Parts: sequence; C-alpha cells; structure tokens
Amino acid sequence: MGRRLAITVTCACGGTGPLPARSDAWSCPDCGQGYLTDGLDTAALARRLAAVKRYVWGGAVAICVLAGVLAVIRPAALLVVPVLLAAYFFFVQPRYRRKLRELYESLPEWQLRPR
Repeated sequence: MGRRLAITVTCACGGTGPLPARSDAWSCPDCGQGYLTDGLDTAALARRLAAVKRYVWGGAVAICVLAGVLAVIRPAALLVVPVLLAAYFFFVQPRYRRKLRELYESLPEWQLRPR
C-alpha cells in the first residue's frame, strides 16, 4: 500500500490546511468557511506525481547502471566515473530540472465550491 496523497487546500481568506483522507468537505481553520471537495480527481494527480518520481530517479539509476557496467567490463575505467558525474550534473540534470518544472506547473488546481 502506498502513502496517502497529501493535498493542501487554501481558503479565500488565505488560510490553508491539509485535506483529510476520504473527505467530501474541508473547513478553513482560520475563518470556518466550508468547501465541498467531492470533485477532486486524486487518481489523476497521483499519476502525474508518479511521473515526477520517475524523472527524479531516472538519472540516478542511469549513472549507477553505467558505473556498474564499467566496474564489470573494465575496473580501471572507474576513474572515468567522476567525469561522467560532472557531465551528468552539467548537461543532463538541467534537462531533468526543466522537465520537472514543466510537470509541476502542469499539476491541476481545483476551484472548490463553498458549502
């Protein structure tokens, strides 16, 4: 079983708070205004966040696999690993960060109805 998806709700007054699991309503802790949360599609949000995790871990896994292959084929070539890491941080990681930024910007924002 995975972790519960944490969703933060922000009220019109500026108050914020976590959305309780399996809840159809949320009340602002500051002003007491209630909001209906029955229209949230948490499954779609969970799928997008899973894509974010794949991007985050993809580069690290690739470097580890490459270093492992080098260790098996030619152990002396492990001296190249610092060069590979530098190339990863200067060329690959900025692309990952750009893609992550695009994914985070594409996450949905819902407009909740007051009760």
